Amino acid sequence: MISDSERGINEGLNFLVALGLSTYTEILGGLCYGNLQSNYKSNYDRFIKNYFDKKCGCEYTRADKRLSHLGGLYGAVRSELVHKYLLTGKGFIGTYSPVIFAKTLLTEYLRTIQIYQDCIYPLFYK
Repeated sequence: MISDSERGINEGLNFLVALGLSTYTEILGGLCYGNLQSNYKSNYDRFIKNYFDKKCGCEYTRADKRLSHLGGLYGAVRSELVHKYLLTGKGFIGTYSPVIFAKTLLTEYLRTIQIYQDCIYPLFYK
């Protein structure tokens, strides 16, 4: 996942990388909170709040609030990418450089994944 994301950024596939990382956020939230069958938005939001923001020091919750009129990060980023593979000029990424967004997202994602692994590793490997 990491090397694919890095290669994608290097090849200019920034929206595809953002789509992958955003989808992984939803899946990791489901794994973390024990529900891969439903509550996708809740899983996504909780994972961002508890791992990206609280444990990593990112500020995605603040961005989520600023984007509430677009459905928050889940609606403006994840859903637009998954369902439309398009981010409108009114969306979150449409107003920022996709290259900067993808690189920043990947950097913060790598820190978050390490923290997540540190939290779950003891549960499975004592």
